[in-house]
Amino acid sequence: RGTPVIMLSAHATEKVIRKCLLLGAADYLAKPLIMDLARNRIELNLRNQENLSHPVNSDLTLLLVDDHPLNIDLLERMVTKLGYRAITTSSGPAALEILEKQKIDLVLLDIIMPGMDGIETLSEIRKMRSPGSLPVIMVTAEDDNATMLDAINSGANDYVTKPYDMVFLRKRIEACLATQEIVKQTNLDQVG
Repeated sequence: RGTPVIMLSAHATEKVIRKCLLLGAADYLAKPLIMDLARNRIELNLRNQENLSHPVNSDLTLLLVDDHPLNIDLLERMVTKLGYRAITTSSGPAALEILEKQKIDLVLLDIIMPGMDGIETLSEIRKMRSPGSLPVIMVTAEDDNATMLDAINSGANDYVTKPYDMVFLRKRIEACLATQEIVKQTNLDQVG
């Protein structure tokens, strides 16, 4: 029970992924593997193995960044249903302003946006906060390896594609928040 299982398959349909996650898989990776993403997911799951998963808590605030009103509305409803507070915005510059003024626990960031796109926004976020202190999950309709690799190399903690699957999105958010909690605890241990 304590061993995380990551499913690997070339059959990365929403139905297959959902079934694996509902049956208890810790994660799912599609073949061909993108090694940087695979390494990130393996590291996340190994850290989370210590039962430090973050409880769903309405005190946690997620920043949702997407330029399409329908996407942001759907994402906000899903995040709220999962028990988190949501703050929404439709642009990279507005997201950066919110991050300077408010306590945000995780960012869900669209890649394709007019003006400052998600990768540029992510680069600016990483100048302010490290991946361990502020997880950023890239969300996009783009499902190609080059886009995914670019996001991970730019400092994204994870990557999910649209349309959103509630189970998969929840697993990704929980994994990133659990890792963030481990980073906080480790820093406290070093200070104390």
